[in-house]
Amino acid sequence: MPAHRKLTPEQEAEAVALYESGLSLAQVGEKIGMIPTSIRAVLARNGVTFRPSGDQRHQDVPTARIEELRRKRYSWGQIGRILGMSPSAVSARYAKAQKAKGRP
Repeated sequence: MPAHRKLTPEQEAEAVALYESGLSLAQVGEKIGMIPTSIRAVLARNGVTFRPSGDQRHQDVPTARIEELRRKRYSWGQIGRILGMSPSAVSARYAKAQKAKGRP
């Protein structure tokens, strides 16, 4: 994947459209042929508002709901599909909550 190359205005517009359609920086970079940090620079230059990342992304999902579904023996994948989160994000949120409660 080329790290340093200039995009045409059409390619920049495509990058913006792909990101705004919901693709991640990495996914846009894969399609355009650039690394995610370069895509981020292109998007910033074009005035794009970035979506929250990591833990910030699913702040509206109550941890209690994850715990409830887990008590019902749902898998991380099932909980993720229900709540619109990745299984790893669900698992991490659950583990963080358990640790805060002093549970392993």
